[in-house]
Amino acid sequence: MINTAHEIISEQAEHLMPKEYEYVYETLNFNWMHRADTIPDLEVIYSLELPSGAEYRFVLKNGKGEGLRFKNDDSFSEEDLKIIKEIEVILAGDIERLKTCVTELNLSKNIENTTLTKKDIDRPYEIQSLDDYRMYHNLRLREIWSHFF
Repeated sequence: MINTAHEIISEQAEHLMPKEYEYVYETLNFNWMHRADTIPDLEVIYSLELPSGAEYRFVLKNGKGEGLRFKNDDSFSEEDLKIIKEIEVILAGDIERLKTCVTELNLSKNIENTTLTKKDIDRPYEIQSLDDYRMYHNLRLREIWSHFF
């Protein structure tokens, strides 16, 4: 089962060793991590799968320390580069717009002709079927990408 980011980070807060988790990123997580009283050393790297299948990582929340060092692959498609360019513009300016792009998604409009239910969309970390989770994941990615074109 995939936990929410808030649950994972809260459980691991006392052990701030660099760790990588995969979870469904929600508005609650975004709001929590950007509050002033949230763990100041916590750095969050967001990893977005791109249309080509490549992965693009960027800092979603800076910690107060030096930060993690990571390098993105440089073999992106033209479609990937359009998304990356828009992400960089957003990161340089309006973090609230980024929240809209990655958390405030309207996936319910796309569940026709799928086996997904509204409950699956609302609580994806409870999806039991791997096929349904892949379907949810693909719907979610397409919705995220649509914000950058």
